[in-house]
Amino acid sequence: MSLFDIGKICLFSDTVGQVVLNGEPIEGATIKRSVIWQNKTLEDTTVTDKSGNFHFNAKFTNSLSKFMPVEAVMTQNIVIQHNNNSYEAWKTNKRDFEENSELNGKPLNLICELSHESTVKEEGTQVIKGICQWK
Repeated sequence: MSLFDIGKICLFSDTVGQVVLNGEPIEGATIKRSVIWQNKTLEDTTVTDKSGNFHFNAKFTNSLSKFMPVEAVMTQNIVIQHNNNSYEAWKTNKRDFEENSELNGKPLNLICELSHESTVKEEGTQVIKGICQWK
C-alpha cells in the first residue's frame, strides 16, 4: 500500500457491459455514468463500439470517512442514450467503500437490453433498478 492509498475508497467499481436491442448489438449508444458522494457529482461518458460493448474504469477517491463511524452511501446511475431515447440502465446506492461491493463481490459485467422495462432487482442486500442484468 502506498501513501496515496490511505483512505482510498471505491465510488463505482470497474464496469463492463453490452447494449443490445432485441438481442442485436447497438453501436454508438452514449453511456453516461454518474456517482454522487458527499454532495458532489462525478460523471463520465463513453460510447458503445460496433459490438455494443462499453467499459468504465473503477472510480476511486480518498476520504477520511473510511476510518470514521459513518454510513457509506454513494448514489450510482448509468443512463443509456440511443435514438433520442434515454434508458435507466442502473440505479442503486452503494453502501460499502470496497470495490465490487455492488454485487457482493462479483464484477459489474452487464447486459442492457433496450427493449426491457426498468425493473427492481435484489442482489443480496443491494437493490438495483434498471434495464441491465448481470452475469
